[in-house]
Amino acid sequence: MNFDAVSYYNGIQRWSLGWPTPDFAGAFLVTLLPILWFVGGWCMQRAWGAPKRRFVAVVVGVIAVEGTGVYFLCKTFSRGGIIGLCVALSAYTALALWEWVNRSGTGGACVWRAFCQVGSVFAVRVTIIGVLIFSTGLAPRLALITSGKDTSVENRAAFWDACPAMIGGAPWHGWGSGESGWAYMNWFQDPDRMEVFTTPANSYCHVAVEYGLPTVLTVLFLLGSLLFASSALVLRDHGLPRFRASLVVAAISIVLGWCAVNMFSTLWARRELWILPIAAICYLYGEISCKGRAREILTSVGLGLLAVAAIAAGTLYYGFSEGRTLGVHIAPNGAGGVCLTRDYRGRTACAWLDAAVLGRAPGKELRRWLGLRGLLWVKSKISDTEAKMSETVEEHYRRLLLLPKPWAVTSVDED
Repeated sequence: MNFDAVSYYNGIQRWSLGWPTPDFAGAFLVTLLPILWFVGGWCMQRAWGAPKRRFVAVVVGVIAVEGTGVYFLCKTFSRGGIIGLCVALSAYTALALWEWVNRSGTGGACVWRAFCQVGSVFAVRVTIIGVLIFSTGLAPRLALITSGKDTSVENRAAFWDACPAMIGGAPWHGWGSGESGWAYMNWFQDPDRMEVFTTPANSYCHVAVEYGLPTVLTVLFLLGSLLFASSALVLRDHGLPRFRASLVVAAISIVLGWCAVNMFSTLWARRELWILPIAAICYLYGEISCKGRAREILTSVGLGLLAVAAIAAGTLYYGFSEGRTLGVHIAPNGAGGVCLTRDYRGRTACAWLDAAVLGRAPGKELRRWLGLRGLLWVKSKISDTEAKMSETVEEHYRRLLLLPKPWAVTSVDED
């Protein structure tokens, strides 16, 4: 952890709380708050029926602890963290209400009592969140999400919009570890934009682009099946003790909050952030593995497979439909240049161009020449011998790649 990391928003310091960035701190707090809700709810249940002074003291203490956690989250100014908090709180409240109804009965009076008690706690928590969002100055930053004037949001949206096409270009194995930012800037970013990216700022897009669609679909399938099966423990009356049922609700909220914040930052690669989500996943897996859960497991696997199939079909269809008219294969070489190959009679034509020809952003410069916003690669082979029979190598590659003059090839290597 780094306690010296400092960043600002409109002159207001964003708290990192020892993490490298405020977004990491926000993600950790999103996974911590459901534990505070669980502990707070359990303390209030234990204090129910106690002398009034003691019960009020417990309630005030719970509000103070939960409010402190939300305050720290707001001071990170992490918009993804706030969205993750809303997802986690909504899931926690809905599942807690359903669990209460299952335990108390489905009669009108029982449902109304459960709704009033759970709803009142939810209202207090929402009020605390709202007050702290406005008092810390976070509200204007949240408003920028839909204003169309936030470059951070616009840049992320542009990258995310290109991800299906990038996945369509390399659907099975991806572009390679650490290559998503480089690939986007060179081959899919608008040639007139100069922003620098290392990742898509989205864990799911990051895994899909760098490691392939099967990898991210496997992760989504496992998470989805786990959440479906564990939610059934609450939605169906399985006779779980109240303590364990409440812990299941908290664990589901942790996982859902973690999944939500990963949509807005590349957080999955930070091992320390997995501490609470992994603990929650292990606990849910343990509860699901108990006897008598076969129906929930089979149903969850089926729903998970359907969801994964739908995501895969949609992504591939959109990605392939975004294919470009010019098909070339682009790969970085050790000198910082690019190798371009073009389909020709089932063989490959390869030309290496370094930074002296295309500059520091070779793909972007090449696309500026071609007048294209993006490229979809293909592979094939051709020998230089055949090329030399009819024209010079340089002219052959210029014609083969449909590049306008002037065109320069620093070296030509047979693939």
